[in-house]
Formats: sequence, C-alpha cells, structure tokens
Amino acid sequence: MAYGESQHDHHGCEIIYLSARGKQRVLKDAANRNLRRLDKLLDVYVVVGRNGIATVGHRYKRIARP
Repeated sequence: MAYGESQHDHHGCEIIYLSARGKQRVLKDAANRNLRRLDKLLDVYVVVGRNGIATVGHRYKRIARP
C-alpha cells in the first residue's frame, strides 16, 4: 500500500493499486532478486472503505481513471 496509487470509486470507497511506476519502485527497492521474478504477482488491488479494508484481489483488467 505504501507504493500504490489511489482512485475513488464514487461509492464511498478508495481503490489502491500498483501502477507501472509503483511496480518499478517496488522492484527497485527489493533487496531480494527473487522478488524481481514475481512481477505478475504485483497486479493487486485493495479496496478500503470507511471501516477499513473491504477486499483485496488480483487485477486482470485496467482500473479506469477519469
């Protein structure tokens, strides 16, 4: 979540995801070379509501930005 970008869903929640730039920062900061092989596993998102984390998931489509 520290490297993610946020997008409001206009239903009271916030979606936090790793953009291409965020993935690059994660991989740059990764001390372990094995993490670099896990690039596909970084396609994740978190939905945060008023009461905390609502759900997490794996992205298979782009998140539409206005």
